[in-house]
Order: sequence, then structure tokens, then C-alpha cells
Amino acid sequence: ALFMSLHLNCAFCCLNLEDFALAVESCDKVLSIDERNVKALFRRATALGGLREFERAFEDLASATRLDPDNSELAKLQTRLLKQQKQLERRERNIYKRLFT
Repeated sequence: ALFMSLHLNCAFCCLNLEDFALAVESCDKVLSIDERNVKALFRRATALGGLREFERAFEDLASATRLDPDNSELAKLQTRLLKQQKQLERRERNIYKRLFT
């Protein structure tokens, strides 16, 4: 239990420092012991969003939502990540348009 708490806290700190790769690693360690840990899935999804790995983030959110369907924070994160993904896609389309015009 201490190991998991330490790594969840490490992931939280890494998210605040925007060290998303290390946050993912910490969450992976927790999930290797308890694959049903909603907090680790939530934090890893947040970190994956920061790394722009949206599909993996949505997979984690789907898993977490199956485990805790009433968790409103999961729905909020999904909405935020969808918005970020669309903004990124829009930005990339505009860049490509300018390259080829």
C-alpha cells in the first residue's frame, strides 16, 4: 500500500511539474500491482493527454469509468481531452494548409 501511495503522489507531483512521461511511469508501477486503481488510471490519462497520446488516454478513461461510473472527474477529463485533441487537430490542419498553399 505504501508503494502505491508513493507512486500516486509522485505522479501527482509530476503532473504539476508537467513531467508527463515520469507521471506515466509512476502510474504504470501502481497499475502493475493493481490494474483496477481508478486514481492511477485517471492520473495516467491526464499525463497521456499532456503527451498528446489521446487514444491511450481515452482507453484509460474508459477503463476507469467502467470501474467507477459515477465519477464526475473522469467525465470532466474526457471532455477536456476531447477539446484539446480537436484544438490540436485544427492547429495541425491550419499548418498543413499554409504549407501547401
